[in-house]
Amino acid sequence: MAAQKILVAEDSPVDSVIIQRVLTSKGYDVTMTKNGEEAYKKFTEDKFDLLITDFFMPGLNGYELLGRLKENGFSYKAIVMTASKEDEFHLRSLNFGAFDHLQKPLNLHLFLAKVEQALRTQF
Repeated sequence: MAAQKILVAEDSPVDSVIIQRVLTSKGYDVTMTKNGEEAYKKFTEDKFDLLITDFFMPGLNGYELLGRLKENGFSYKAIVMTASKEDEFHLRSLNFGAFDHLQKPLNLHLFLAKVEQALRTQF
C-alpha cells in the first residue's frame, strides 16, 4: 500500500524541518512548500490525502489558499496551524472547511494524533 500523501504549507524553516521529520518518521509521503502560492500549484498538480497549512504566511496565506482551492472546485481535508491564541482564527479555519486547527508551537503528540484522525476520517 502506498504511503498517504501530505502537503504542508509552512514558511518557518524551523517548523518545516520539525513537521517534515515527524511526518516522514511515521511513513507519510510529505511534500513541503514555503507559501500558499507554491502549495496551490502543487495541489493542482497532484493528489494529496491531507493539506496542513500555516495561517500566517507572506503572499497567499492559509485561509486564502483554502478559499482559492474551494473556489476552483477542489475538495480537500485540511488542518490549519497558527500561533495566534485568538478563538477567531480557530472559528475561521473551521468555517473555511478545515478539518481541524492546531495551536503553535506544536505539541507534536497532539499534532500527530490530529493528522492520524484526519487521515482516518472519510471525506
